[in-house]
Amino acid sequence: MNLEIEEFNVENIKSQLDQNILNLDEDFADILTQTLWKQIEINDKFVVQIIKVLCNEAQHHNKISLIECEEHENHLYFQERKYILNSDKLCLCIIQLAYDSIIDDHSKRAKSYELINQVYWWSNIYKYVQHFIQNYHVYTRF
Repeated sequence: MNLEIEEFNVENIKSQLDQNILNLDEDFADILTQTLWKQIEINDKFVVQIIKVLCNEAQHHNKISLIECEEHENHLYFQERKYILNSDKLCLCIIQLAYDSIIDDHSKRAKSYELINQVYWWSNIYKYVQHFIQNYHVYTRF
């Protein structure tokens, strides 16, 4: 896990937002996450490959259990949770949103993990959450 802090600069991502998708009724953090997702999704060959394999009704893939995979609206789901693309930036953005939504400081790690794990899947989720919380003061400077 290589979480490069200097890459996760919200200002850089904000400047890349397409002004046409901004809607004052939507939460800016959600728009930010969706925009980042779309940028990464274009380049994630693994997810595209797995969705194609699922559409062809294949029974086996050497890197992921296809029995636990589904495709909904061109998104990959693993164990009924949305599969997060191979992006530290996107993982950190999702963790930040979950972490910031929790009021009780005493159980932020567990609650952040629980919130994320209910909806999303990526390899080593808990380690990402743990790393984020241990370094939270560093991330908030950006």
